[in-house]
Amino acid sequence: MDTKAVNIDTVDFARLASSDAAEVKRLLDVSQSPGFFYLNLQSHHLGDRLLADLSGIYSIAQKYFDQAGNQKTKDCRSEQKPSQDRG
Repeated sequence: MDTKAVNIDTVDFARLASSDAAEVKRLLDVSQSPGFFYLNLQSHHLGDRLLADLSGIYSIAQKYFDQAGNQKTKDCRSEQKPSQDRG
């Protein structure tokens, strides 16, 4: 069996937190293109806090997606193309 490896773009949280313009542009680019990216939280002290509260973050996301469809459609952006829908 052949295993294929794929490169996943990595965005560095520490560089984002320091307002590194190149990393902010990188985040914008990877978040607007199809696929996945890895957010490296290990490079910044706030990353540890985010990881420690991961269950709380998942809980917030779950509450959002558990809403009725008509409530979530209020967040719809008419200018966004279906191919840009990341949710």
